[in-house]
Amino acid sequence: MMSIIAPSFLALGVVQILGVSPLLNASSLRLQKTIETFRKFDLQKIMLCHCTGIDAYAEIAKAFPGRSSWPACGTKVRFGGK
Repeated sequence: MMSIIAPSFLALGVVQILGVSPLLNASSLRLQKTIETFRKFDLQKIMLCHCTGIDAYAEIAKAFPGRSSWPACGTKVRFGGK
């Protein structure tokens, strides 16, 4: 699925991902393909939720040090710099 979506996001200049990433029961191959796709975006911020799963989140955090987080419920995110 990401291979279909990625070209559209790349064209838009997506630099942040926030929200749902259902990787809780993902295979190692699927997780690695997700990380590879995220790398194509040169993402500045990756904020993933509980459905990611702690193990998958740990792998993503290792792949993107300083750019990934696990926001708590109710976290406010500001876009646009105002």
